[in-house]
Amino acid sequence: MEKLLGLVHTTRLVVERSHAAITKELPDCKPVHLLDETLLMDFAETGGVNARARRKLLAMVRSAEEAGAAMVLVTCSSLGDAVYEVQEFADIPVLKIDEPMAEEVVRSAHTVGILATAPSAVAGTRDLVDRVAKRTGKEIQLRPFICADAGAHLARGMEDFSRYLAEEAGKACRNVDALIVAQLSMCGLEDFIDQDVAGNIYTSLPYAVRKIKAMLD
Repeated sequence: MEKLLGLVHTTRLVVERSHAAITKELPDCKPVHLLDETLLMDFAETGGVNARARRKLLAMVRSAEEAGAAMVLVTCSSLGDAVYEVQEFADIPVLKIDEPMAEEVVRSAHTVGILATAPSAVAGTRDLVDRVAKRTGKEIQLRPFICADAGAHLARGMEDFSRYLAEEAGKACRNVDALIVAQLSMCGLEDFIDQDVAGNIYTSLPYAVRKIKAMLD
């Protein structure tokens, strides 16, 4: 029987990639996408997650639940702990896209880099890794790497954006055991990354898809 999977987004840049991964790897799932790009405006204005952003997130999760979704995947790392807070008001599982990846990174590395285009994404990922490390009793050293010119490259197109990120990821990898790509919208760098460092770069979507499969089986 086909199961409905809600995907909550804050940018349209991730819809196509996430849809393709879900339909390929989870053929018994039907993805339904809920998008509110005004959350990005909230992040830029406040530098984090405020009450307004929490209300918007909750509204999308509840909409997915009322439509019959078996669970919800939140694809925005900047929402941070707000995802856990919203779970208290939902009767279906709500998964942070980067949590399964963070669990794997904490298991395998000691010095971890966070590659992001925005400070809010670094903050959300840092808090998540700290939470997972504390739960497992492991000490992790974190280093942020902000891709300051990401906006200019994105304006030239997705290929230019992804090539730039791949170059920045390659440089960052020299300084850490593992590098987390903080935002799903950055994952196009996988198509251009140097294979010498590919094994040290972690993107969230493959780990999230495996977690969803396990949760829904």
